[in-house]
Amino acid sequence: MKSFLKFMICALLFLQACKKDVQNSSELSVSGFGAVAFASGDAISVYGSGFDPLADNNTVLFNGVKGEVATATPNRLQVIAPVLVSSGKITVTVHGKSVTCAQSYTIVNVLQGTYNDNFILTADKKYLLRGDVVFNSKLSVEPGTIIYGEKATHGSLTAKDIDFSGSADKPIIFTSDQPAGSRFPGDWKGVIIGAENPNNTGTQVPNGIFQYVRIEYAGYHNATGAGSGLNINLTPGSIYKYIQVSYSSGAGITMTALNGGFINHIIAFGCLADDFRVSGTAIKAQFGLGLKDPYFADSFYKGNGITTVGTTNNQFSNFTLVGYNPDARNILNLGPTVNSDAGSGILLGNAFSPKGEQLYASDFIAIYNSVIAASWQSGVAIVSSQNTNLNNYENEGGYARIFIRNCFFAGTSPAQLPVRGGMFGRIDEKSVKGGFITDGIQPKRVIFGQVNDTTKVLSFSQQKDDLGINGLADYSHLNDPTLLPANGSILLKGAIFPSGSDADSPFFDKNVVYIGAFGTEDWTKNWSSFNPQDNKY
Repeated sequence: MKSFLKFMICALLFLQACKKDVQNSSELSVSGFGAVAFASGDAISVYGSGFDPLADNNTVLFNGVKGEVATATPNRLQVIAPVLVSSGKITVTVHGKSVTCAQSYTIVNVLQGTYNDNFILTADKKYLLRGDVVFNSKLSVEPGTIIYGEKATHGSLTAKDIDFSGSADKPIIFTSDQPAGSRFPGDWKGVIIGAENPNNTGTQVPNGIFQYVRIEYAGYHNATGAGSGLNINLTPGSIYKYIQVSYSSGAGITMTALNGGFINHIIAFGCLADDFRVSGTAIKAQFGLGLKDPYFADSFYKGNGITTVGTTNNQFSNFTLVGYNPDARNILNLGPTVNSDAGSGILLGNAFSPKGEQLYASDFIAIYNSVIAASWQSGVAIVSSQNTNLNNYENEGGYARIFIRNCFFAGTSPAQLPVRGGMFGRIDEKSVKGGFITDGIQPKRVIFGQVNDTTKVLSFSQQKDDLGINGLADYSHLNDPTLLPANGSILLKGAIFPSGSDADSPFFDKNVVYIGAFGTEDWTKNWSSFNPQDNKY
């Protein structure tokens, strides 16, 4: 009996020792926490190791203010944030040991629901969009204001009477509430700028000013929807300029208009779907950059530079669109996440088809002085039906009036078909080598270059078109692209705005001499960012 009791005592001591060893098996560490932007009372997940599974044995301080630990595991604490007045650091204490997380948190003012009174967002505070947030009256946002979209609720902002007057040194920033290094396309929905149409008169009220604004990691949508980082209804008399949308899981910028609008100096960077999606009437756009990340690409006909759907009389000038083509982007050792079936430079119509069979297009569009480089499916995909009325696109009296003038197509795959779809996709009916005849008066001014200096291996027999944009197209420089063409580039001169043409618009700056989005001055300086993943806000 004494031997049995001795055995039991030893066993209990052994078990207690084992339990103690398990408890201390991991060194205390705090690797980070979920959202970096939150409000008092929010439930925050703190991650790390060495936590006590008993919640009360863990102490969590927010800048020295104690939070309530609701649940605990060895690697995760669920903590209710206390009443806080300042941003700062989180410190966890377990059994006398304390560790402070290197990551900082930001205290925000939560925006949620519908607001019917005039509202001002000031730069001395930070804001969180919780769910769908709607402003029915005027919304003003000060320069330098930072607004987070909440991932958990797929936050969004909708407004129609706006004054978003950012500046080059103090842009307005919309971004994900996730920490640097953990943001992902589609963390939140995005920004919607609507338009007021009183009594359905067809005359829209100008919606105001939208300038020097960045939108990052938006575009959330369900499987059957179409997301967009920025969905904007352009109105005459409003100001839209210096806008960047980065890593949207849908389109970058979706532009619609009932009776026209002018937008300029716009960037779509790393967006999965179309860089610029266009529908509506009389939109004028000048100076635009679309730069794709081949490792984030929608499939098939999605992921284009410009896509038009049901448009009438829209004009674009001075755009540079850089697509997914891995050869032209100098990507070696393609990984499995590179999408090899994505994107045309420009998609005219509602869908993509190499032959355009049983499809339809009614898009009247003019594109001038632009560069379409590194497209994968084609430089231009034209959607149409086999109706014989569509055989002659270049005639103004035809059903689809498409003007593409003074543009360069380079690094396009397949090289022999920089234009695909509709009748232009059939060599026996319309040779693409001659380009478009646009008005019967001006000469053909479209150059379909097969390769350029961005191509890794020059294996084609055609003359090389050296556009001087290697630093822009090279994937290894994605986060610090060289935006300006190289000295001596043929893009630095030769822009045309023919009198009497669609390009001869009072909205366009016709003093520019360069082709593409950039000449000798970088208009993205200070306010834009090509490395949004690492930005700390």
